[in-house]
Amino acid sequence: MSTETASTRALADAVSRTTGADEGGTAPFVPQPLTVEETGLDFSMILDLVVKAIYFAGRPAARQIAAQIALPFAVIDEILAFMKREQMAEVVGSSGMGEQLYQYSLSTKGMEKAEEALARNHYIGPAPVPFDLYLEVLKAQSIKNIRLTPVTVERSVSHLVLDDSVIEALGPAVNSGRSMLIYGGSGNGKSTITAAIGRMLPGEVLIPYAIDINGIIIKVFDPRVHNEIPVEKPGDRRGSASPLGSEQP
Repeated sequence: MSTETASTRALADAVSRTTGADEGGTAPFVPQPLTVEETGLDFSMILDLVVKAIYFAGRPAARQIAAQIALPFAVIDEILAFMKREQMAEVVGSSGMGEQLYQYSLSTKGMEKAEEALARNHYIGPAPVPFDLYLEVLKAQSIKNIRLTPVTVERSVSHLVLDDSVIEALGPAVNSGRSMLIYGGSGNGKSTITAAIGRMLPGEVLIPYAIDINGIIIKVFDPRVHNEIPVEKPGDRRGSASPLGSEQP
């Protein structure tokens, strides 16, 4: 997740987009892990992900495996070195110069490991983020740290025909950081007002592809709902560029 994730790049790669305000900051990124231990995940979980990645790709390069699991090569290299020592995988070729371009294939022992991993779960993709870390990043991006100005509110609903009392109530309601209930008959503008509130909020909200709760992987990122934003173009993200726990949004 440069310094884009806490335990996986997935945290920075998958975000739900909101735009339109100027009170935003940058996302609460923390350094990428350089070792398996720093990911906060069990060695066996990352091993399962690597084994499944090779199983379905056939002869992927180490760089390809790292990209699919969204972890730095240094972390994946630890797993691959273990697999070679345990005769689960072997280098079968190279697509260029350097260890990142070595191509790997599973041995018979590795195939058995892949079947065991698939029997546990069928998740294939970016490494999950530890649940505790997920909660910390969500807290750092809390709406309670955002303060909308009357100008921002008026600009966001300028295309709507609303009673002044509604407009005056929206700002304090959002600034309260609490749940809001918008009710009324069909077609009275509830969805339109909700979309306008989204435009009031600055930046984006970082979410992980998946989270790890006591060894169980739960998907969070849904391409039907969330927009993936490339790490190379971080843009204006809700939160703080300083370490987790900052008072910034």
